[in-house]
Amino acid sequence: MDQAISLGAVEGCASRVDFEPLTLVPVPVPGDWRFVIASSLVAAVKSGASRAAYNRRTEECAEALSRVVASLEADGLVAPGGDAGDGAEHTYRGLIDAIPAEALLNVASERLPPVLGRRFRHVVTEAARVRRAEAAMRVDDAAEFGRLMSASHASLRDDYEVSHEALDRLVGLSMNSGAAGARLTGAGFGGCVVALTNAVNVDGLLRRLDEEFYQAGGGSAEADEHLFVARPGGGASVLPL
Repeated sequence: MDQAISLGAVEGCASRVDFEPLTLVPVPVPGDWRFVIASSLVAAVKSGASRAAYNRRTEECAEALSRVVASLEADGLVAPGGDAGDGAEHTYRGLIDAIPAEALLNVASERLPPVLGRRFRHVVTEAARVRRAEAAMRVDDAAEFGRLMSASHASLRDDYEVSHEALDRLVGLSMNSGAAGARLTGAGFGGCVVALTNAVNVDGLLRRLDEEFYQAGGGSAEADEHLFVARPGGGASVLPL
């Protein structure tokens, strides 16, 4: 996903990224929206124990999908042979497109152990949030988009279990400072949060995060190195000189 948006981003737009096949759907970002990026000051290490944790999440999601598919096939709710009936394995996307989310979550709650159930619930509910967030952005509904961001963070924290107390604190401070919504961004276990606000409130949000996180126990007094407003730019390109 990182590589796709780095190459395919459209200036002034967010993009919905789908895979199998890879497609990017640009969605204009309303002119009054402002996305604030704030570092948790916790390095999101991609090696050692953290790498094992990332890989374990992937394995758990795959196992959860396999078990749910087996249950659905046994109950006659899906046909063997994958989403297209061509012998390939079923995918999350295929199940989500074919079966209501509530029905999938009911099967998962009945047939999966707790950890796998949480992983499955995160994938299914996050897919729904992405579609609803796209619709909210298209009609300039910042309140709904922000609510979905915050719900996404709660799911990443509780169901996917990749948050960190510093990320949770930044999300809480953002919401208490007037942000419409906030969530961790990236793979988790550290890194940054992204918060949505508007042009009127953005300076106040930046000031509050500076005072209550970076200057008050966050570990750094140089907020300008860790806190900024993002602008939706275009993808990487080659320019002749």
